[in-house]
Amino acid sequence: MFGIQGTAKAWDLGFAVPAGPVILGVITAIGGGLVRDVLAGRSNLLMRPELYAVPILLGCCLFQLILAYLPEYRLPGSILCILLVFGIRAAAIRWNLEVPKWARTTHNGSS
Repeated sequence: MFGIQGTAKAWDLGFAVPAGPVILGVITAIGGGLVRDVLAGRSNLLMRPELYAVPILLGCCLFQLILAYLPEYRLPGSILCILLVFGIRAAAIRWNLEVPKWARTTHNGSS
């Protein structure tokens, strides 16, 4: 929900369209969880292989397309995108879906 709201706000303000609203939407959505994990001293979800930011990115991109090409469907489009992000994230948690191995960045400890 926060990702879609962040995308809508940046779009309404005309901030760096077309990439700006998506970037700010994703940052809005994952920022609170990152701060929570850092303050709690836990490993953050962004660095794990499970799907966390990818569903948010997909939802924000789809919502921006709706804003650009179907602005009269803003409200139903936002609800659709929120449900899409929630559904993909819930599926990722339920079935342990992860980012493909070829798309992961690895850190082997050497510089």
